[in-house]
Amino acid sequence: ESIYMEMEPRSSLPLLGYRRRRMRESCPAPLGIKKLCWHRASKRWSALLTQHKSRIVFNCDMRERLGEDNWDEFVRYATAEHKTTFLRSLTPVSGMLKCQGKLDGTPCPKNVCINLTDATIAPGRKCFAPGRLSSTQELC
Repeated sequence: ESIYMEMEPRSSLPLLGYRRRRMRESCPAPLGIKKLCWHRASKRWSALLTQHKSRIVFNCDMRERLGEDNWDEFVRYATAEHKTTFLRSLTPVSGMLKCQGKLDGTPCPKNVCINLTDATIAPGRKCFAPGRLSSTQELC
């Protein structure tokens, strides 16, 4: 008879709050470019969700529809579940940012592709000046 208690199987550990950390491949871009991308992504997140006149609040009146308590809960949930993925989307493992087109499935008319490893737009495109880029609408 063993004096040690049986431990939970590894498969049950995420339910207890333990998560296996996976090593995520990182974007091959220089650190300065990655920082710029993270900064822009955090500004986009704020404009989308957390600013007083964010897109969801201002354009959709979601704060008014949900009420203050539910709105705060929604923001906490969205931040916990989706912000990290949203921020990482601007530093892809491939090192290439590509316009996916509109939400309705219409492809990007300019087929914009930005190579983050040397901060230039793919051959035949305009020059990418990361410090002066205020929105993707300037590109496509």
